[in-house]
Parts: sequence; structure tokens; C-alpha cells
Amino acid sequence: MSIHDTIIIRNLETVCIIGTLPRERTEPQRLIIGLELICDLARAGVSDAIDDTVDYAALAREAVEIARASHSHLLERLADLLAAHCLKQPGVRAVTVRLEKPDALPGGAVAGVSITRGEAPHGPAGIGASSSKNRPIG
Repeated sequence: MSIHDTIIIRNLETVCIIGTLPRERTEPQRLIIGLELICDLARAGVSDAIDDTVDYAALAREAVEIARASHSHLLERLADLLAAHCLKQPGVRAVTVRLEKPDALPGGAVAGVSITRGEAPHGPAGIGASSSKNRPIG
């Protein structure tokens, strides 16, 4: 039997230096982080113990720290850094990272990327897929 449990962190907002334009290299801008971690939550469901699951509050803090420290030019690079960090968490088999820059485009449009990394050949749709085919967004 295949496990499809997911821990979800949505709408995690921070400000950081990210982008390729000169102003983006000096002025922090809003970034919205979303994480979906595929892992087996059965043990935690029985034990009710934080040690048997991913501490999503700690992971959210770490994701913000990584974003603020990275100074990445591309959302793709930061997404890859965050995915690698998530995959180091015990029990995490795959992760989807979504990043959005809500102020990057005019008229209220939002620029973003979504990548999926990790193992789960029989997992839910989207897990195990390659990174977004969109043009790089800085």
C-alpha cells in the first residue's frame, strides 16, 4: 500500500532579495512560499507526538531564513534550495515548493514557480515530475 500523506504550508510570506533586475538586488520584495511534503503521517496519527512527524512550525521558520539568506537571482534557485532542505527532514519522501513574487508584475499579476523533487514514482499526480517548463522568472 502506498502512502500519500501530505504536510502543507501555504501563504508563508517574507521579504527578501531575489531577482535579476538592479532594483531587485538592493530592495527586498515580498515572497510567498508554499510547501507540500509527502511523508508517512501514520505514526504521528497514533502517537500524537511531534517527534513522529515534521515540525512544520520549525520548517516554516527555516524556510524563511533560507529565503532571506539566499539572495538568489532566480526563483528556480531558491525553490531548489528549499526543496533540498525539506528533503533532509526525516521521513520526507518528496516535496513540492511553490514560490510567488506578488509585486513583480504590473496590474496585480503574480510571477511564480513550482518544482517537485524527491522520490515517489507511484505517488499522487505531480510528484516526481520535473521542474516547471516556464521561462526563468527573476
